[in-house]
Amino acid sequence: MLLQNGLNIERAILDKFPLNPVLSGVSLIGATETALGTILHDDPDELIVGAFTNPNIPESTSVAAAEHFAAIYRASGKVDCEYNANVAFVRWRKLVYNACYNSACAIVQMDTSRMRMAKFLIDDVVRPLMMEIIQIAKAKGIVLPEDIAEKMINADPDSTFFKPSMQQDIEKV
Repeated sequence: MLLQNGLNIERAILDKFPLNPVLSGVSLIGATETALGTILHDDPDELIVGAFTNPNIPESTSVAAAEHFAAIYRASGKVDCEYNANVAFVRWRKLVYNACYNSACAIVQMDTSRMRMAKFLIDDVVRPLMMEIIQIAKAKGIVLPEDIAEKMINADPDSTFFKPSMQQDIEKV
């Protein structure tokens, strides 16, 4: 199970374990480190699980492994975990937010709410970055909804003043 963000993260694992199902998990959770070692989880844990394509084994084997993992993970009743056959779509959708807001917020040292208040940062930086990610996804065969950039721009409620993880990390330095 690979939970890290990124593309082609499965290649090294498939090379080492060519006959194993390799699963992809896209984690969606809102968390802020409010003090050293103190984490505020202000959004529920949601994990979307699917299978990377492994040409060496039947697709049904990988799908069964992903469905089984999702069932085990959600068995506690404390988390939302679902199997999604199109986990590549989910990963790219998350990248529209993460690749853009994470880096932009870290560079300008502003949370997502304040960036939206300073409209030019959205118009001149965030939205163009998101459009590039959307075009890259399309080139890879993943067609995202036309309104995905606007949904991701406005994903965080204005009242949260949410700082993406890269901004949180840079503020620790």
